Amino acid sequence: MLRDEAAYESFWYRCGRLRHCNCTSILNYNASEVLLFGRDKEVLNSVNAHHVNPKYHPFVKLNRNVRAFDVERDAQHLQESDLVIFSVPSGAPRQVSRNVNKYLKDKVIISTAKGVELPAMCTMSRVISQETSNQNIVSFSGPTFGDELIQGFFSCATLGVDDKKHTDAVTRLLRTPSLILDFSDDVEGENGAAS
Repeated sequence: MLRDEAAYESFWYRCGRLRHCNCTSILNYNASEVLLFGRDKEVLNSVNAHHVNPKYHPFVKLNRNVRAFDVERDAQHLQESDLVIFSVPSGAPRQVSRNVNKYLKDKVIISTAKGVELPAMCTMSRVISQETSNQNIVSFSGPTFGDELIQGFFSCATLGVDDKKHTDAVTRLLRTPSLILDFSDDVEGENGAAS
């Protein structure tokens, strides 16, 4: 959850198998509170107790502003959020979107999932939009690698944004000294293919 008077009121970050704690390291930089959701109880407990993801990034200490929750049991926390970073493996966006869609109405959703859903050839941002009936989708793409992001290596990303009113808040959330952001109005194309 992001608490920032100048940006959105709250933030929620959905994580597949908590492999994507790399995005959390960026959010640590700009957010006063981050809610991280996953399914692996061992990892959830470790993030809460020790601020470490022992499976994927055991040597990276997460800030104390990160709290981990079970996505199936605690999804109601989405209601408190205005902005969601949807970071799941590319085969999971449709099912995860279905499972939490009642909490995503009118939220700004940043999708980090890349690729297309087969055989429909739908981009990840389109899949999320279809399952949530939400048009406030921002796609995150570019030559970024999770392991590099979490270690603070220099990188860049392009954000596909249809509605420019979200650009400032997304920039404030994601910008760090080591991550350069570029914007495009092509939400579908930024995910790698047209549907």
